[in-house]
Amino acid sequence: DWQPIIAIRKKATFNGRPNSVNVLKQSINISANDEMEVRITTGGTTSNLSWATPTGVDANETAIETKVTGGTALTTSVDGNPLDYGFVFANNKSNSTFDSNVAATIGANEELIFWIRRLSATGAIIVKHANITVKEEW
Repeated sequence: DWQPIIAIRKKATFNGRPNSVNVLKQSINISANDEMEVRITTGGTTSNLSWATPTGVDANETAIETKVTGGTALTTSVDGNPLDYGFVFANNKSNSTFDSNVAATIGANEELIFWIRRLSATGAIIVKHANITVKEEW
């Protein structure tokens, strides 16, 4: 089964005004210890956890919000439309990565969701690092 691990969206309001900042997804990458499929969707809806300011950024300095699982399963009520798809191949390495540079503009109230799924049916995947990089055009 596909598991969403990170979701981002553009805030509805930013510093007390409608959010007019253009938000572009620049890249997404993940590092893990085993083989898995990855996908990125837009237009989906996550249905648990709270939206929060990205780590290390003041709320009044960013036009986006994130949901990061942090060990709690992120669930969805709508999967969304595929934007990019790929694989992390282990190839007997201790560390494999996937990096997506597909450009996308995130619309108002639109969620961009990053998903993973095991290629084999057993065991847990150890995600060592995962992030979404966005560009805010003010």
